[in-house]
Amino acid sequence: AQYGATPEGVIALKTMSAAICSAAEKINELCSTLDTEVDDKKNLLGPHADGIEKVIENIEAEMKKAAEPVGSISGILETLAEGYQEEIDRAGPGSDSGK
Repeated sequence: AQYGATPEGVIALKTMSAAICSAAEKINELCSTLDTEVDDKKNLLGPHADGIEKVIENIEAEMKKAAEPVGSISGILETLAEGYQEEIDRAGPGSDSGK
């Protein structure tokens, strides 16, 4: 199979780039929300509250470690999309670039 630049490919790469960043942001938001909920309900959770807080802290620490790779992957996908778009633009309208 031959690979090449297509408008659909550009859209797919940009979508994947945004999705990766969005997923990481969502995980961070959910950890923050869960942390707040645990703090608010410590009395109800009893001895389990500390364990849950430790799990949240571990997730947050891992997400901090993952921030750079996530950004890097997102950037690579964006760069690829830009390169594909430039190739499409150079080929001009009606071209079969990438097909």
